Amino acid sequence: MPYDNLPDFISHLQDDGELRRVSAEVDPHLEVTEIVDRVCKQPGGGPALMFERIRGCPLPLVVNLLGQERRIYRALGVKSWDELHERLMGSQRPEAPESWFQKLKIVGNAAGNSPWKPVPVKTGLCQQVVKVGRDIDLRELPALQAWPDDAGRFLHGGVVLSKHPQSGDRSVESIPFQILDRSSLGVHWHPHHAAFQLLHEHRQLGSHLPLAVAFGGDPTWQFLTKAPLPPQTDPLAFGGCLRGKALEVVRGRQVDLEIPAGAEIVLEGYIDAQEGPSRGGSYGQHTGSYSAPMDVPVFHITTLTHRGNPVLAQNVPGRPPMEDSALLRMYSKLSLPLLRLTIPELVDFRLLQETANDQICLVSIHKTYAQQVRKVLHALWGHQLTMFSKLIVIVDADVALDNWNDVWFNVASSLHPSRDVILGEGPSSPADHATPIPGIGSKLGLDATRKLPSEGFSRTWPAPTLMTQAVHDLVSLRWNEYQIDRPR
Repeated sequence: MPYDNLPDFISHLQDDGELRRVSAEVDPHLEVTEIVDRVCKQPGGGPALMFERIRGCPLPLVVNLLGQERRIYRALGVKSWDELHERLMGSQRPEAPESWFQKLKIVGNAAGNSPWKPVPVKTGLCQQVVKVGRDIDLRELPALQAWPDDAGRFLHGGVVLSKHPQSGDRSVESIPFQILDRSSLGVHWHPHHAAFQLLHEHRQLGSHLPLAVAFGGDPTWQFLTKAPLPPQTDPLAFGGCLRGKALEVVRGRQVDLEIPAGAEIVLEGYIDAQEGPSRGGSYGQHTGSYSAPMDVPVFHITTLTHRGNPVLAQNVPGRPPMEDSALLRMYSKLSLPLLRLTIPELVDFRLLQETANDQICLVSIHKTYAQQVRKVLHALWGHQLTMFSKLIVIVDADVALDNWNDVWFNVASSLHPSRDVILGEGPSSPADHATPIPGIGSKLGLDATRKLPSEGFSRTWPAPTLMTQAVHDLVSLRWNEYQIDRPR
């Protein structure tokens, strides 16, 4: 079953050898990052880490909680992707991609009657201790200066909660925050963030933008910050659908927002829509490079609540593979049925963690007509999950995307550059430093599919050299007889 709070999840990880406790005192200035980076680069993503003594901070720190797929499955209360897929599909035909979408439509919006609608509770663990005014001191949190040229200490991996001032539609996302002083944070967001868009709504209304940022609690919340959702889907209800049990929420102490009842730490406050920005510095990103300095709005913290003896859960940014890499693989699997709604010929796709997570995308399709690859390319560049991919490689349905060598073999054998290289333009990742203008970039598509006569290909496309099944089975049966593997 899923976990309602972080201590239960940590306890089970430790019992199964999935968590390491570090009792030696460590410095939040760079030292923690170096340790985490080495662990995340281990085969499989390494264990979760609990740092019990952070220099200058009274609270412990936990990182890399969801750095392995099996820990993600555990957090959602399942043992495998097949079990999670079965939960999402229910008794409907798993071969019908639209059936999942129909189920998601039941999730509905924030005002709907979804069976997974979050359950309000009067009190939550997250509000056992309440601090306001001068009792708030963000500098007590074990926030990290992750990389040498970071502008200061940052909070990464918080669950940022906001809602539309008129429709009430909820948003759940992740935004880096820079600690400016004891009660204010610099918000390092970008135009694609929902909260960024909401600030314009509040500016027109002449009101402040209320925000809440939760750390810890049910691990499902962390997963929701970047989950691929169809339009008009309430993220909290989707979280309940995903974990097979409705999420518990509690009303904020000073903001009209529903927050995770089992969170470890919650920051409540507002952004003054009329206030000018503060100058924010650079910080290390998931791309393995620093962000550009930018003007950032100030998040004023009015209330800090936490569980008794809380633990701060953080996500350490850096060049992949890091914790985000395992989450990206899960997002890719979840997105496939949704992508097929608009791209029915889609067989499979992968976002590559080795390329800053979303910069290169591999795709396989059932190709049946001319120019179909271009249709797929533009559909992918129009989708939220793949809009920042600056290189998309498309191959035929029989190419296994998990086999890197097979993909590039088909690129080498099926691509004619003057015909099969497709250029485009559009939004680029704000973290992409290669673009001359931030947020605007060019894109490249490679058509590595077999060419059809209807595409003007008059030659005969050669068949691949494949052994007959009979001979394959014969050699497998006689393999030991050949004594090729005998000890020398």
